[in-house]
Amino acid sequence: MSIRLTAYLISALLALIVIFNTLFLIDETEQALVFQFGEMRQVYQEPGLYAKIPLIQEVRFVEKRLIDYEKPAFNITLLDQKRIVVDVYALYRIKDPLKFYKAVGDENTARLRLDEIIPGTLKAVFGGFNLSQIISETRRMTMEKLLHEVNNSVVELGIEVVDARIRRSDLPPKNSEAIFERMRAERQRAAKEIRAQGEELAREIRSNAEKERVILLAEAEKQAQLIRGEAEGKAMKIMSQAIQKDPKFYSFYRSLEAYKKVLTSKDTTFVLSPKSEFLNYFQNGSRR
Repeated sequence: MSIRLTAYLISALLALIVIFNTLFLIDETEQALVFQFGEMRQVYQEPGLYAKIPLIQEVRFVEKRLIDYEKPAFNITLLDQKRIVVDVYALYRIKDPLKFYKAVGDENTARLRLDEIIPGTLKAVFGGFNLSQIISETRRMTMEKLLHEVNNSVVELGIEVVDARIRRSDLPPKNSEAIFERMRAERQRAAKEIRAQGEELAREIRSNAEKERVILLAEAEKQAQLIRGEAEGKAMKIMSQAIQKDPKFYSFYRSLEAYKKVLTSKDTTFVLSPKSEFLNYFQNGSRR
């Protein structure tokens, strides 16, 4: 009994060893390459339970998730010959495990290749733009072009870069002060031009307002003269009608107005003839 039990146990152990060396599991985060005597035989990219030939075939796993990449700060010369210091952050994934294994073999080697490709591509892309374009609304277009060019370069590595970003872009310390001073001078010149335009516009507005004032006063004076003329004409017409109705009373009224103006002065002395027409209403007042 003991020998038979021992044989069963040994057989079960051997079976477990065979099963363990035959079956392998791939989860959602992995891809697998199956090699036989050093040559690649099969690629598995979907999760599941798979089998291989024990002791003959070997399984190597590669990452299926996104892998991050960072490049320390380095210098770039732009189209306008200005220099900036940038550091790059990217995310990539292994899209073709077989091509990846043949080209680089592992992630460390892939990172070394990216250290050559991404900075070189970034220098080539940014070298076609000025500093003002890099920091303006064209930045997004620049990064899209960078991503496109990088993927064209890494396709032979079996990987795909899904995102590439400039985390920091600064001017070199020795250039910062000169560039900031030039930018300050440009802003001051622009502000001076804007103030000059504002003053010119203000002078134009004042000039137009003065012209309108003169025109309005002239029109008002003209209108006033017309009204005065019409009023005087109406007054003359009324006076003429009154004279025609009673000429003697009008003569008497005019004489009273003359007496009022002349006789109210205390310092005036008159020497008149008794027969003067001026004294007619004093001499014959009762009859008149």
